[in-house]
Amino acid sequence: LMEQVNEEEFNKIIASGKPLMLIVPKGEIKHFRQSTIYPNVSESSEAGTAEVYILNKKTLF
Repeated sequence: LMEQVNEEEFNKIIASGKPLMLIVPKGEIKHFRQSTIYPNVSESSEAGTAEVYILNKKTLF
């Protein structure tokens, strides 16, 4: 499910620990990497004109 949320809703999702995929346009990547959200990134990959980040990924052993 893909949806656009406001900053308050986004912060609630991050705080809940729920896994999340975030697509960041190339022009915003530098700003995103300096944000308080970036430490929650578990993995990332480049996808054309954007980068895709996975936040709060749970690893099962």
